[in-house]
Amino acid sequence: MLRQASLAFKSATAWLAATAVSVLLNLTRPGYVDHLIGKLTRASLADHPQATPLRSLPLGVLASLVRRDPATRSVVLVRGYRTIAIGDLMAVATQPELAPMVALIVGWRDDVPMERSTEMYQTIALGAGGGPNRVLAALMVVAKAAETISTAQAEAILATCLNFAGQPVNPYLPPGLPLQAKATAVALLQEHPELDGQIYARCGPTSRGERSKSWRSPCAAGPPDVLRRSSRS
Repeated sequence: MLRQASLAFKSATAWLAATAVSVLLNLTRPGYVDHLIGKLTRASLADHPQATPLRSLPLGVLASLVRRDPATRSVVLVRGYRTIAIGDLMAVATQPELAPMVALIVGWRDDVPMERSTEMYQTIALGAGGGPNRVLAALMVVAKAAETISTAQAEAILATCLNFAGQPVNPYLPPGLPLQAKATAVALLQEHPELDGQIYARCGPTSRGERSKSWRSPCAAGPPDVLRRSSRS
């Protein structure tokens, strides 16, 4: 009972902080107001573990994000996002601190599963632009909502995930992208067992000089049935 009361108080405090930010945005913009907006924004995000990297940003940066545009504001304040198009929400993932929150918000948008599935497919499989942080956010969304991705789009996304997982470390990509690609591949295989053939095809024998020494097989962790069991343990 005490824990439930504590969680309810925490949620209420976060909601009040976000509401206060919305009010302050209508005021003039001296430095002390932006400082207060930053502090309230940080407080409003305390209810979401995914926001830990975002909350660590300087107060002035948080205030500038809230003021940037409606889509960014809806993600940072976790409110009003259901009126924003999925593509506009995904476009907010311009830096690594924003990617987890974009994934959280877009993952909640079960009201537009087809639009979301298509956006994830275009972002991951077609490389429709937006940068690596947007791809990272899309991978996170697919991992949580793999059952809503159509089989055809899931197949293309899985192929891209396996390519990411098998590549050597790239210093120009977010460090978590290969690991997230593996997690997303497992989620897709759990919800779409008809895609197992794609994994087995990649586990076939290859000639010695076909791949570079730095290439790591996406099958190193085992075949699809092993991957599923390990993900549940």
